[in-house]
Formats: sequence, C-alpha cells, structure tokens
Amino acid sequence: MFTGNIVLKKLFILGKDISYTLSPKIYNRLFVEKSIDAQYTVVEAPTEQDAVRSITNCRNDILCLGFNVTKPYKLLAYQHVDQLDEHATRIGAINTVARLSYGELKGYNTDWLGVIEPLEKLDSPAKYDVLLLIGAGGAARAALYALQSRVRKAYIVSRTGVTAQQLARKAGIWGIDAKGMKASSEVYVEVLPRTDLLINATPASTDTFSPIPRKILDKYLHQTTTVFDMVYKPLDTLLLQIAKSKGCKVVDGLWMLVHQAKHNIKIWFGLEVCAKLLRRYALS
Repeated sequence: MFTGNIVLKKLFILGKDISYTLSPKIYNRLFVEKSIDAQYTVVEAPTEQDAVRSITNCRNDILCLGFNVTKPYKLLAYQHVDQLDEHATRIGAINTVARLSYGELKGYNTDWLGVIEPLEKLDSPAKYDVLLLIGAGGAARAALYALQSRVRKAYIVSRTGVTAQQLARKAGIWGIDAKGMKASSEVYVEVLPRTDLLINATPASTDTFSPIPRKILDKYLHQTTTVFDMVYKPLDTLLLQIAKSKGCKVVDGLWMLVHQAKHNIKIWFGLEVCAKLLRRYALS
C-alpha cells in the first residue's frame, strides 16, 4: 500500500463478525505516534476457505508483516503456518502470526500473556484454589495454559460439554486437575460457591446478558472471587457489573487485548510498549 512516496507495511486481524474490534485503533495510533510506516486493517472471513485464502495472501505478499487471528479461526490458523513458538505448540492455538523474510509464516500465542499479566497485577501472587472456566476454544486453552501450576482444580464448561471434556484432558497434560462439563444452571450452582477465579472465555457476554444466569450470580457469587471477562465490547459487561456490586476484583477484556498486543508489537517490530499506553489509545 502506498501513501505518497511511502510504502506501508500491512498488518491485519482475521476473524468472523469482528467489526467491533479495537485492534486497528490501537495499532494505527501507535504507528502514528512512533512514526512506523504500517497500516492495520480488519479482514472479515465468513468461511474457513476465506480465512485460509487470507493466510495464503499474507504468505505471498512481501509487504505483509503478519496478522492477528481471532474467533473462530485460532485453531484453524494453527494448522496453516510453517513454524510455531513453544507456547503456541503447547497450547494448540495461535492469535499472532509473523511473516518471515523468506515468506514462511510463524505462529505465536500471546493470549496466555494477556491472561496472566493482568491477574498478576491484581492478585499477586496469582494462585487460585478453584477455577471456573466458561468456554473451551482457543482463548480458553490459553487461559488454562497461563494458569498451569497456579490452579488446584479447574471446572471447564461449554455448550455441549464435548469440547470442555477435550480441553480438560489437555489441561491434565499441563498438570491441572480439570473436569469438563456441559453448561447448566445445576453446574453453576454446584461450582460457583467454591470458585475463587471465574473466567468467561466466550463471546456470550453483553451489558444485558451474562453467560451465568443473573439469579445464580446474585445468590452464589462471593466477594473473594476474582472475575475475568474476556469480552471488551461492551467493556462493562453484566457479568462484571454484578461482580463489582459484590465487591469482587475484576479484569475486563480490554486488559487482555492490550497485554497481548504489547507482545505482538515486540514480535513484529522489536519495540517495547506499555499496556497502559495501548489501553489509552483504545479508549481515546
């Protein structure tokens, strides 16, 4: 891409139904502030075939520095890169890709850093007895990986329970005692009173809808639980509103986004930036 006599390097975020993303706002503001000749855009991929085509396009484009990948393609992208960093290999999902000088693509997972770094700032040391994890996709995998050796028992719930059980087996490899279950009110009533870290790793969280029914949160969520909602639009989800009303410590999804973004920037440009600065860009 050309702007006057300047050739802009290309970066993008790849996903489905992601018009809400704040990533272009964050990165493009940084590029202006740091005089980096690059542009970050959104690439919508309605199908897996579209996603693979976009990955191939980056591979073949010398101006492409790489891309981020989000729902629902973190596992798909993992299968279509040439190299993986050690964390991506162990997690089995990627959220960041760098195009190497000879055209190969290297996949990274920085989501796990987006989980553990905010928790370490909030709950130092970030160690928990019981984790309740809602979701079993790529972001949930990263969360469990981040919390290995920091959680005694993990309960993972998903819509059907099948993916939760699969992830529970994966967690066992990381030394986490985990149980996968189908999401239900009965499960939440049983587990929530014993939970000291609750993570929502699904997009099913808004300012009017919580992945756990409100009546259950009102009755069983207690003040000593730390609540982490990976959703950042809206920033103040109903889940976090209820948690704050109970006096819980909370982490919103924007903290996850900016903490992983600072590591993405180091991968692509070798540049050290502060997560708080990136958060200011997102909220400006």
